[in-house]
Amino acid sequence: MLIKLIKYDLKWMFKILPVFYVLAFFFSIVSFFLSKIEDSALFSFINGFSNGFTVAMVVNALINSVIRAWVRFRQNVYKDEAYLTHTLPVPREKIFLSKTLAGIISVFTSVAVSVVCLVICFYNMADMINNLLKAVTDMLSVSSAGAVAIVFCELFFQLIFVLLLGYCSIILGHKSNKNKLAKSFIIGFAMYLVSNFVSVAAMGIAGFMNKDMMNFIKTSEPVTPSSVRVLLVLTIVLYFVYGIICYAIGRKALKKGVDID
Repeated sequence: MLIKLIKYDLKWMFKILPVFYVLAFFFSIVSFFLSKIEDSALFSFINGFSNGFTVAMVVNALINSVIRAWVRFRQNVYKDEAYLTHTLPVPREKIFLSKTLAGIISVFTSVAVSVVCLVICFYNMADMINNLLKAVTDMLSVSSAGAVAIVFCELFFQLIFVLLLGYCSIILGHKSNKNKLAKSFIIGFAMYLVSNFVSVAAMGIAGFMNKDMMNFIKTSEPVTPSSVRVLLVLTIVLYFVYGIICYAIGRKALKKGVDID
């Protein structure tokens, strides 16, 4: 039953997302070929437009992978579709698990497609990309694969945290009798502020344990590879922990009961 729930959720989410994927692929390929044409102001202009459109579609895919997951969750659990959802022989915590897994799959797919499209789009700018990648690897003192993995994890876990934060705030907001959607926004924003406060506190604690990290916080001296690595790894771990906390709170609150709108 869990697989079927995930399948239905993904089918709904991916009604729109492939449009952004196809457009991103199309314009990234257009950019790839146009960038090979030199000494043409017209083609350079079109290439710039294609680059911008590719980036725009990538951003839209990432944002919509999260927003559509939120919309699907609210419609299934609290709106008209909720009557059918809650008649299924499935406990509420399993419904929440299916929404979470479907959202994670949606986000992962969008991030993967985004990376591929951006590589195709800017492939012919190899010198610029190599110089940028070299600067990053030198700064982090890691391999190219390690740098890409760190950036990918940073983006992926941040989006997963935002996804689960949205689920959690929707559940808590709908515990109220009035202005449920508005209260969901307020709760989500408050939780996001708390997470930022905790992140700053965690950076301060890390500073006491790492001299380079403390210099990064207190002074304007050039950053060291050690401090940057600590900062990136710390943020990835924090996003992962925040996601688990949001999932646990949302699961427990949903298990206690649901008031359908």
